[in-house]
Amino acid sequence: MVQGSLKLNKNKQPKGGRHVQKLSKVDILAKKKKQESRGELAKSGAIAQGRKLGLRTEVNLAAKAQVEGAAQLSVVRVSPQVLAKVKGCSSVGLAAAKKK
Repeated sequence: MVQGSLKLNKNKQPKGGRHVQKLSKVDILAKKKKQESRGELAKSGAIAQGRKLGLRTEVNLAAKAQVEGAAQLSVVRVSPQVLAKVKGCSSVGLAAAKKK
């Protein structure tokens, strides 16, 4: 007997949807950075400058938190030069760099 003609599985729920591949956050950031590097802003250097300013600000805030709040940070590493800059004077970051 031919099984196809009896429609034995007609009440079975069909498989639905397609399998979406999960990407890691590292891959997502790498893809985003690659797309940004192809644009007009990347050619002018605006993206690189913004990234530098963001990292410098993050490190300066971490240094201030370590000095003023006596907090030990493990995610953001602060170099000894930045710590000395924060301990020595109140101006942090760009203002201190431009005075030299």
